[in-house]
Amino acid sequence: MAATRSARTRGHTRRAVAWLTAAALAACSGDSSTSPNPGSIHATVTGSPVTIIQGQSGTVDVSVARTAPFTGPVTLSLEGAPAGVTPTFDPASIASGATASTVTLAVASSATAGTYPLTIRAKGQGVADATVPVSLVVTAAPPPSFGLTIDPTALSIAQGAN
Repeated sequence: MAATRSARTRGHTRRAVAWLTAAALAACSGDSSTSPNPGSIHATVTGSPVTIIQGQSGTVDVSVARTAPFTGPVTLSLEGAPAGVTPTFDPASIASGATASTVTLAVASSATAGTYPLTIRAKGQGVADATVPVSLVVTAAPPPSFGLTIDPTALSIAQGAN
């Protein structure tokens, strides 16, 4: 019985060694049938840093490049926006074959002045996300620059008259 078990174990061992050897050879030979290259996304921005006064808005242009074989749509999002900052992408999803979008950052008058590091994330199905930093500088709104004067400073009107 020991001889039967030993022969059976040697058979399993030989098959395991053969399978591992084939897997190692495929990995070393560059056989990509087990892990094909899905392509990638690269994103860049123009207009950063963007400085926006409280109560106003500004824009940043986003460009996306794809590497083969990926050609699908890319969805954009903004991360790290402080309270009072609302992003709007036009378009929010860059269609296959297209490469550009614009993000408008609307800054509420209540937003806190300061410098904020933001991140634009580009996502495509089956490929790793691409991220690109954007610097947002929110500046305080200047005080209103208007005045009111009355001329003449005193006026007498009889009762019942205009």
